[in-house]
Amino acid sequence: MPLLRDKIIEKILNASAKKKLYILDFIKSKKNGATVADVEAFWAEHYEGRLISTSGKGTNRVVDNTIRNTLVELEKLRLLTREKKGKSFVYFLAEEANELKENLLESSSITDLLRWAVTFSKYKGLPFITELEDVMGMNIQDALIEQDLNEEDLRPYIDFETSDRIYSGLGLNAYTSDITSTVAKNLADFYEVISATNETVEFEYRSFQKDKLEIISHAEPWLLKEHNKRWYLIAFYNGSLRPFSLDRILKLTKGFRSRPYKIPETFDPVKHWKDCIGIYWDEKKGVQEVSFELKNGPTYNNVKYLISLPMHSSQKSIRLDEVWTRFEYKIHIGPEVVRQIRQWGLENLRNIQPGWLDEDVRFG
Repeated sequence: MPLLRDKIIEKILNASAKKKLYILDFIKSKKNGATVADVEAFWAEHYEGRLISTSGKGTNRVVDNTIRNTLVELEKLRLLTREKKGKSFVYFLAEEANELKENLLESSSITDLLRWAVTFSKYKGLPFITELEDVMGMNIQDALIEQDLNEEDLRPYIDFETSDRIYSGLGLNAYTSDITSTVAKNLADFYEVISATNETVEFEYRSFQKDKLEIISHAEPWLLKEHNKRWYLIAFYNGSLRPFSLDRILKLTKGFRSRPYKIPETFDPVKHWKDCIGIYWDEKKGVQEVSFELKNGPTYNNVKYLISLPMHSSQKSIRLDEVWTRFEYKIHIGPEVVRQIRQWGLENLRNIQPGWLDEDVRFG
């Protein structure tokens, strides 16, 4: 079996499954079968044996006393057969088990995994690429060499419009004109907090609205979310959930005296943004009724385009005449809503509701 497959199996199987697999491998290697004592000695020697001292008698090895139960389980699963020889039972590998390990990860599965790895490899700034390489036990390029493949052999089945520069964190920083890797570093740092550390953080932040440096202290990172070519940290801060753009998080405080937190089990990103367009939600006003009338045109077919590609799942359309159609929504109103409506051109819009939204679209 290829080395890569062994490494992946080692990563994905739990301790009990690994134990069964190793025992099956051992019995398979014994042409004349293996007794319980043989398996116990093998397991003690290679995996679970502990040396203990007994007064005047040197050292003895303590064996795992669950081996017999494991063998009984494997026999019930029809992976082992048992024959009586003298006073002992001897175990043999059943035919059903001969290809068990091979079938855990067939060669086609290895190829699919590598195709997935290559597809996402241009987003090397994303922390899960490192996790994927940890599962494989080697970096992507070494895995391709071992499987005698190259990237051309693994043409991706999907492609992403978002530039790899966005995902790797390379881009114009909002407050310097330099190419920076700030976003990539923030992705890695906050991914570690969310996935493993679960301790509050402090960082320097500069928002577009305030345009001044804030110290955000004891924020609880809950989620990393990408929207419209920008990464956001979704964090619980000062009693509410807030989005912080990663390119405007300038510096994490080192040596900050953090405290542990727990992400609520009730937090569901899909439900949280169900009534939103973009990253913004309004906790105070909540979901509101929004509508506007859009003029169709012979060249750009605005109405047909919006019907075929709804701005939100709540969208309803009402045809008023040959030219105008009213679109209705139930959504949180935020900056993205304003931009989405404005994109149709002010000359093609009328009767935007609520009235204050009309002001924002036309003059905001």
